Amino acid sequence: MERRDFLKWGAFGGLGLVVTASDLLWQIKQVQAAELPVTASLSLSPDAALQRLMEGNQRFVQHQPQYPDQSQARLQEVAQAQHPFATILSCADSRVPAEIIFDQGIGDIFDVRIAGNIATPEAIGSIEYAVALLNTPLLMVLGHERCGAVTAAVQNERLPGDISTFVKAIKPVVAKVKYQPGDTVD
Repeated sequence: MERRDFLKWGAFGGLGLVVTASDLLWQIKQVQAAELPVTASLSLSPDAALQRLMEGNQRFVQHQPQYPDQSQARLQEVAQAQHPFATILSCADSRVPAEIIFDQGIGDIFDVRIAGNIATPEAIGSIEYAVALLNTPLLMVLGHERCGAVTAAVQNERLPGDISTFVKAIKPVVAKVKYQPGDTVD
């Protein structure tokens, strides 16, 4: 598989969870709006935010990125306050940088990155912060192929230090899909 296909399909990997999660988050936000301080009003619906990401990904796949809002001026602007339009839970893998594969700028995406996309308490807290306080209308879980964390869980490798903590979290899923058709890692 070519790198371009890898990134394209990685970008679409978590899309099935996006719509359901976004609808749920939209409902949660309506309830929480009266309870929490708000940094910005909702300017995009979840559907519009998803469309913006998909359009950016299409530009990336077609090798026509616009590199929006990637200037020193933008950096100074968002230093005052951030108003991302999407929260993305993705792997820490260096080959899947959300701003690049979705052709977005500084401050557009609230990234929550952790090896294997594990929803640790810290990751969940970060997501809650983005949704409740920054009012991001969209939550996307971005998967990708050939994930090192998933590969380590499938191969049942002994790993040093705290690396084993996220591999341990993936193993129950590996056990469920191990004997199903297809590549267990992908």
